[in-house]
Amino acid sequence: MFGFFTPGPLELLIILFILAIPVAVGVGVFVLVKLLGSKGGGENLEPCPDCGRQVSRLAVSCPQCGRPLQ
Repeated sequence: MFGFFTPGPLELLIILFILAIPVAVGVGVFVLVKLLGSKGGGENLEPCPDCGRQVSRLAVSCPQCGRPLQ
């Protein structure tokens, strides 16, 4: 009546599923980035007293400015 293809219930479900996949993947990636970003290994880092760059606590000197740290 409105076109040569009128989707039935099964076709509508398939179309909805196909459209929902990218949304679900996007939400999953967003959540993973937020979770992993908040645990970026910051426990072993401290700011350099001179330049402020985050440096490993085990570093002998700052890779940015070269200031001795230990």
